[in-house]
This record gives sequence, structure tokens and C-alpha cells, in this order.
Amino acid sequence: MIRQKDSISGWAKGNDELALVRSIEGRVQAKDFVNSDMNKLVDLLGKWRLMVGVNTEVSPQEYIVIAGFIFENYKYITLEEIDLAITLSLKGELGDVDVKTYGNFSALYVSAIINAFYVYKREHIMEILQRKGKEEREKLMETPKPSPVEQRDSMREIMFDEYNHYKEHDTIKDYGSLVYNFLLRTKRITITNEDVEAALAYGRTEAIKIVDKDSDSLVEIMKGNDVSGERRARIESLTKIHARKYCVKKLFFKINIAELVDGISETDFKQES
Repeated sequence: MIRQKDSISGWAKGNDELALVRSIEGRVQAKDFVNSDMNKLVDLLGKWRLMVGVNTEVSPQEYIVIAGFIFENYKYITLEEIDLAITLSLKGELGDVDVKTYGNFSALYVSAIINAFYVYKREHIMEILQRKGKEEREKLMETPKPSPVEQRDSMREIMFDEYNHYKEHDTIKDYGSLVYNFLLRTKRITITNEDVEAALAYGRTEAIKIVDKDSDSLVEIMKGNDVSGERRARIESLTKIHARKYCVKKLFFKINIAELVDGISETDFKQES
């Protein structure tokens, strides 16, 4: 089946699920009905009455009342969904709902069928979305890893971008510590015990600023007082992140960025291929 962009129809199984998706996608919902749509709804209710075998004539006023009930209480339903609900109820596929009218076609009967249809709809749409998600996850797992050359070019671009940001703002972004980890792995950055102490001190100061920037008791927090377990854990996590940024910042302060970037080669990624 050809899958249209943004449509979930390609993951539907069987005609009923396909009809369900088609009754939803791109259709006008009750909340947006105009007069012509309301007239179609009244006609659909007349068809429904005949299909369920109610021979007693229903007045136009009664149809209008039922249509108004649908309009007010099922604002997101479409005409196509109502039509499908009729079909599914006649086929006995809406669960335990009593599809018998007992000779009375009313708003009570209509709402019972629509409510049962909504349960059916929720269950089947969830199954379709789960299929879609499973397939997309499997495709993602199958996505080929970038070649060493592609990784080299990407890292060169990231390194330049990070350096330019540092020069302009005197801060390091390095989301996910990507730059730091690369520099450390390829031995382009050397960290002494003295560096570790300075980096952790810097990282903790930055972490506390972030976690407690609105706190009136910053001094007490820095002393370790009145710090909840959750806050302490977040400070510890952020301390490590900003300690790494400190190391990158220190390296950027003293290196020639062009030489650093030109030195990044595909051999730096051979072990990852």
C-alpha cells in the first residue's frame, strides 16, 4: 500500500481498520459543521433508522433534535465515522453494546452506538500507532552508521561551531559532552589532578547557580545545609557536565582552532566504524 505523508493508513490491517482511518483523516468534524453538513447528518440519521429496521416514522423535528445532540456532545466526530459506526454495529463488531432499538430510534440509542464506536476507535487506533512506532524504531535501528569520513566532517563542523560560540559568548555549549568526549578519547586534551580540582570547583559553582538561581539561601546551600536529595543529585549531575565544559573552555583559550580542526581525520573514527 502506498503511504501518504502524515497518514497512518499504511499501518492499518484489514478493511475495517482502513475504513476507520479514512473516516478520520482529512474529514470535517462536527464542531466545524456548516448547514450542508448538518443536512447530510439528518439524511444519515434517516438511513440509519431504516437500516436498523425502525418502521415507525420519525419526524423531521426529531431528526433535527438528534442531530443537534450529536453536534453538541460529539464535537470531534465526522459524518464518515458515524456511517462506519452504523456499519460496525450492524456487523456486531462494537463489543457488548445492545444494538437493538426496540422500535425506538432516539438520541439514547444513537449515543450508545457512538460511545461503543469510540471504544472501538481508541483500541484500533492505538494498535495502528503501535505498529507504526514499531516499524519506525526498527528502521531507525537499521539506519547505517556514518562513515569515518562523514563523522570526521561532522566533528570538524561541530568543533568550529563550538569554538565560535565560545569566542562570542565566553561559554561552552557542548550538548551531551560530545566535544569533550572526542577530545579526551583522541588524547587532544590532557587533564591533570590540578585540572580536575579546578574543573569540579567551577562545575559545582555553575551547577548551584542553575539549580538554585531563585533561592534566597544560596550561602546555606553552598555549605551543604538544607539541600534535598533531589537537589543534591541534580547539583552533582550538573557539576560533572560543567566541569567538562571548563576543560573544553581551557583548551579553547590556548589552542589554534584551525590546526585543531585540520588535525581531525577519519582515522579518529576508525575504531567506531
